[in-house]
Amino acid sequence: MNPSKHDDPQAFKDLINRKAKELGIDHVHWRETTREDPGTGQAVHALEEGASVVIAAGGDGTVRAVAAGMAGSGVRMGIIPVGTGNVLAGNLSIPDDPEHALAVALDANHRLVDLAWVRVENATKPSSLPAEGALRDAARQATHRTEDEEREPATASSIEPRTDEYACLVIAGMGYDGATMADTDPELKKRIGWIAYVWAGLGAMGVPRMKARLMLRSPIATTPDPLGVSDQLSGRTVDEAAAPSGRQDSPRSSADEVTRIEARSVMFANAGELKLLVLAPDANLSDGLIDVIAVDAHVGLLGWADVTWKMLGQLIGLRPINLPVSTGTVAFRQAKGASVTATEPQCARWTATPSAWPARCTCACRPAHWTWLCPPSARGWSYCPADPLRDTACPDPDPCVCRHCPTFKLVAKWCGPASYAPGIAGAASVYPAQAHSGGTGVRPA
Repeated sequence: MNPSKHDDPQAFKDLINRKAKELGIDHVHWRETTREDPGTGQAVHALEEGASVVIAAGGDGTVRAVAAGMAGSGVRMGIIPVGTGNVLAGNLSIPDDPEHALAVALDANHRLVDLAWVRVENATKPSSLPAEGALRDAARQATHRTEDEEREPATASSIEPRTDEYACLVIAGMGYDGATMADTDPELKKRIGWIAYVWAGLGAMGVPRMKARLMLRSPIATTPDPLGVSDQLSGRTVDEAAAPSGRQDSPRSSADEVTRIEARSVMFANAGELKLLVLAPDANLSDGLIDVIAVDAHVGLLGWADVTWKMLGQLIGLRPINLPVSTGTVAFRQAKGASVTATEPQCARWTATPSAWPARCTCACRPAHWTWLCPPSARGWSYCPADPLRDTACPDPDPCVCRHCPTFKLVAKWCGPASYAPGIAGAASVYPAQAHSGGTGVRPA
């Protein structure tokens, strides 16, 4: 739990404890986040204590930090959204009401979700936020390693993040996007909520256009555009043989593309929907891809008006049309990873606060890196009526294999005894499955 989000943290705990008891959970273990560790280390330690479910009670920043500690564990995670934006919770259709959100977190509906990792380089102003990769590594060292154990440094192809990488659940960006977060008044945000971001965005419209080199790693193929008015980012294919040999941490393939762009903002999105706005219409939390978005306004307020209309059109399914005479453009491309290198340092962010002023920002997606608890009504998800946790027979002859289920269109499936009793865990709370009377826990497939 992030205690800074509550005027009376104990009252919030009492509310959740009462609701948990109504749902059959007699005891809740609480862990509070700190400025030094906003949730990553707490999640790692909760897993070590045998948590069966981890719930992050806080805003997007707390959720992001907890997810970094949970990544790859196979243990399920839920949200009690008590932040300003609660963007990820909105994309997962998790209710704002804490009691209803807790009920969702203790239910059996779940899906595997991607996690992106961001790295910044050549920063003139370093980030004041701790890197989740380092927090995760430190917590794991404290719980797993003996003094004589050694570990090889993580690379870009490793599942384990590097110690200089930051977790990203929703959006990372450079330029206008980062400047908007930098200009958001924390006190105003407490008073009027997410509208404070809109107010800050109006003031950040004067941010200069950046000139940058954009690298797309294994992007999806573009669709034909004979008229040249599509909303697709495209570039020339990178020759694998021409890739610099000195950067072993940034492997390239012949499928990569590179292009030069001018834009007010370049963003990497894992989730596509914001408050009253669709930023990335093709974004899917479980497709293993990052949605790269380049936004440009050529002619001041007139250009920003054009961008705004294009964004609003996406709410009703209209794709942006970027004509040669357009005063504002919005372009997209999906890829497994991307990096943007600007000619001058830009304000960058990967959470709801300004993070650093780097010249280069790299984002890579780790597919299906953790399992999320969400309501069956969540957009884009489907519920398998033969879930073993629902006391029904699974039609799959080998129900303990994690794979796509052709019958019920599952992204992934969990296998375990029908007597599994879910619990609360993690930075919000910890409740080991073995503490339940007769509960045998659950084994991730």
